[in-house]
Amino acid sequence: MDLPQVLTDKQQVLQVVANLIRNAKEAIRQQGPGPHSLTIRITPNREKPNWACIQVSDSGIGIRQENLHRIFAQSLSRPGGKHGAGLHRNALAAKNLGGDLTASSPGEGQGANFTLILPVTFLEIPS
Repeated sequence: MDLPQVLTDKQQVLQVVANLIRNAKEAIRQQGPGPHSLTIRITPNREKPNWACIQVSDSGIGIRQENLHRIFAQSLSRPGGKHGAGLHRNALAAKNLGGDLTASSPGEGQGANFTLILPVTFLEIPS
């Protein structure tokens, strides 16, 4: 499938996606042995035309429901004594790109899904 070229800050997008992948790998490691998955999807946003979604999903330790509303807060602590500054920076980068970063999880021990939503500015490619 041919995808259009998109105008965006490639470094910021790659930084956010790389951090989400690192976090997913750590969540899987903390979950312990067993079959695990880490999935990356790039799709159009069904609710907003000319927006794209980059989703990073894992089968790791998940997120408690009471923490979902504050997962991107700068001071949120994660297991192992780590602070959520990386997710906070990712959310700020998403805003700088004109988009948003969201998180969902069925609950603790059930994995998580992070979605970077970005506006799409198409480049005209001469024929």
